[in-house]
Amino acid sequence: MKRNGFIFIMLVCTFAFNMVACAKKEVSKVSNKKVEGVEGKIFYIDDYRSFAFTKCGIVSSLALDDDSEGEMLGIWEHNENSVECHFADGSWETFTYNQENKEIVSQGGTLVASGQVFEFLRAISTTAPFVGKQFGAAVAPAYFSWQFYDCGIAKVTSASEGLGETDIGVYYYDADTSGIYVAGDEIKYNEEKQRINTYDTSVSDLQKDLNPVTGKTFTFTKNKNAKAFFTDCGILAFSTEGGVLFYDYSCKDDKIVCYPMFVPSGEYDAKIFIYDANANTIQLFIEPPSVPYSRDLRLKSTRMNGDDVKQLQEVLIYLDYLDYGEDDGYFGPKTEAALKEWQGDNGFTKDGIMSQAIYNAIFGLQ
Repeated sequence: MKRNGFIFIMLVCTFAFNMVACAKKEVSKVSNKKVEGVEGKIFYIDDYRSFAFTKCGIVSSLALDDDSEGEMLGIWEHNENSVECHFADGSWETFTYNQENKEIVSQGGTLVASGQVFEFLRAISTTAPFVGKQFGAAVAPAYFSWQFYDCGIAKVTSASEGLGETDIGVYYYDADTSGIYVAGDEIKYNEEKQRINTYDTSVSDLQKDLNPVTGKTFTFTKNKNAKAFFTDCGILAFSTEGGVLFYDYSCKDDKIVCYPMFVPSGEYDAKIFIYDANANTIQLFIEPPSVPYSRDLRLKSTRMNGDDVKQLQEVLIYLDYLDYGEDDGYFGPKTEAALKEWQGDNGFTKDGIMSQAIYNAIFGLQ
C-alpha cells in the first residue's frame, strides 16, 4: 500500500497534535456514525473515483484510474442533511444523499467537482468467508498478518527484524475471482485451503478488543477543531484542520497506547493517554522528568546546551511541537518557537523561556 506511506510519513513528521499535557479533555459519544443510506455502501462515478463509507466512520476515496494518487483515507460524519468527509492530507468533501436514486452528490470540496454525482455501486461485504478472521504467515525472515473487520476495514501488517509496519484500507471483494482488493492491491484468497496468496497461513477468529474508549469521540478543550475517534477496529483517527492521522491503539489498565500507522514501528514513539472512567476524559501521559530543574532555559547568542535542554526537546517532540530528530541538546530558534507555541496553547506568556513554573507545567508536576 505504497500510496499512503509517503503521505503519512510527511504528516507524522510535520503535523501538530496540539494536545495539552496533563489537562482534562472534554468527551462526547459518537452518535452520528449511523446514517441511513450511506454507511456500509460504496459509491462511484464512472471509472474515475469511488467513495466507501465504513460502519466505523472511516471513509475511503479511491482513484480508479492510473493517473491519480490512489486511495486516500479519512473520517466521515453526518451533519444535518449532508455527509462531511475529512481526509488525511487536509482535503475534504461534502455530499448530500439522494435516497430515491441511491446516489451522493458533491456539494463542494477539494477532491471532486461540485455537482458530481456518485451512484451506489455495492455494499461493503460483511458476509465474505474471510470477514471476521485473522490470517498469519511466516515467510523468513518476515511475518505477515491480515485482519478483516466486518465494518469494511482491513489491517495488513508486515514485520521483520524487530520492526513492523501496519497499513489499513477498505477492502473490496470479487467473489468471481476470489480477489480481495485493499487500496488497489490484490490479495488472493483460497477459501478451501484458508490461504492468503500462496502463503501457508494460520487462521483464527478476529477478536474485537472492546476497550473503555471504543466508540467514543474526545474533543480537546484547547483545540475545538481537534477530535479523537476511537473506532471498534482498534484504530484511532485523530482529526484536526490540517488532516487526519491514524493510530493503532490498545488499552492496558487505564492507559491507551497509540502507535502511528503507515510508518515502521520503533521509528516513532507511541502516544499514551490516561483514561479517567469516572470523568470520562483522557489526558496525555508524560513520563516524570529524569533531569530536575536547575536553571531557566532560553535562547541566547551562545546556545545553552545540556541534558536539561535535550529533555525539554524530547517532551516537545512527544507533544508534537518539535519534529523528530530535533533533540540535539542545544536551545536554538526551533526550540524557542516550539516552546512559545506550547505556552500560547496552554495560557502562558509566550516568552520562550522555560522557567520553574513552565517546567512544572509541561511535565505535569503541578
